[in-house]
Amino acid sequence: MLNKVMGILSMMLGVAALSLEFNRLLRCSIPATATIIEVNRQSASRGGYTYNPVFEFCVDGRMIRGNAGLPGSLLKDQYQVGETRKIRYEKGNPENFRVRGNYAMILIGILLLAAGINMYMQ
Repeated sequence: MLNKVMGILSMMLGVAALSLEFNRLLRCSIPATATIIEVNRQSASRGGYTYNPVFEFCVDGRMIRGNAGLPGSLLKDQYQVGETRKIRYEKGNPENFRVRGNYAMILIGILLLAAGINMYMQ
C-alpha cells in the first residue's frame, strides 16, 4: 500500500515539474544573448561551494539581471565572467528568462514520473 501512495505522490510531483517547465518554455519565447557579469560563490549545505552565474542582457534599452533559475554548479570554472549564453525571455516580463539548453527540471520531472510509475506497479 505504501508503494502505491509513494508512487502516486512521485507521479504527481513529476507531472507538476514537467507542467511548470513546459509552461515556462512556452512563455519564454523571445531569443536574446546574455553575458555572465559575475559568478557568486555560496557555501554548499554539505561543505564546499556552489557557483551561481548572474546574467545581464538588454531589452528595449533596459538592463535585465538575474540567474535564470539555474542551479549552482559545484565546478568553479563552469561559468566565466564575460561569457555569453543564448537565452529566451518572456515577452512583457523579461525578468523571466531561461538559458537555452538547461533542461534539468524536465529531466527531474521525467525521473520522478518514471520512479512513481515503477513504485505504483510493484
